[in-house]
Amino acid sequence: MNETVTTVRGTIITHPTTRRVNDDPVFSFRVACNSRYQDRQSGEWRNGSTFYLAASCWGRLAEQASGRLVKGDAVIMQGRLVTNEYERDGVPCRDTEMRVITLGPDMMRMEVTARRLKRVEP
Repeated sequence: MNETVTTVRGTIITHPTTRRVNDDPVFSFRVACNSRYQDRQSGEWRNGSTFYLAASCWGRLAEQASGRLVKGDAVIMQGRLVTNEYERDGVPCRDTEMRVITLGPDMMRMEVTARRLKRVEP
């Protein structure tokens, strides 16, 4: 199967939650991505539209992210985009979700201290 991997830069806009699906931890949150452009006439920077996206991290990534990222944090994430279709009160709905495979703070907008994980030998 050909999967398209996408990179998104944005701000966490909800309080992240951690839950378990079977034995797997899942870390979920929503992100807002704002576009900006420079007005050719005035040369001023203007805000464009905002793209809202649900995000979910699974397994080890969920464990690492849980408790470390909070609402308001700037993030860069990479993953597969999927469309969820469901019904709410009999009305068909759809939303876009990113199944995140890589997640980190946006160091352009946040001060970060990083620490390498110790390898566990089998």
